[in-house]
Amino acid sequence: MKKDWWTVPRFATLGFAVALVLGSYVEFTNYNRMNPILILISLISCPAALLTLLAMDVDPHTSTAAIFWLFVGLLNASIYALVGSILRKFVWRVPNLGHE
Repeated sequence: MKKDWWTVPRFATLGFAVALVLGSYVEFTNYNRMNPILILISLISCPAALLTLLAMDVDPHTSTAAIFWLFVGLLNASIYALVGSILRKFVWRVPNLGHE
């Protein structure tokens, strides 16, 4: 049985999608009044969003902000891919039945 090589790309896609949703929410709403529980959930699900603390001078609703969130999305996808790789290697072991 082959190892599930789709695990890492799926995790990476999920990480990028989480950052995309968070970035879209920030761009389309007034994020200054964001609920503290929502902030906590977003920082847990998108750890790359911590970079927003370093980018206080990026004006919202500009192309610079969109490029910044693209970078956050790619970084979050990398983090999720790393987690997926670790899980595939150590947790979700596929039994070897001698058919490789």
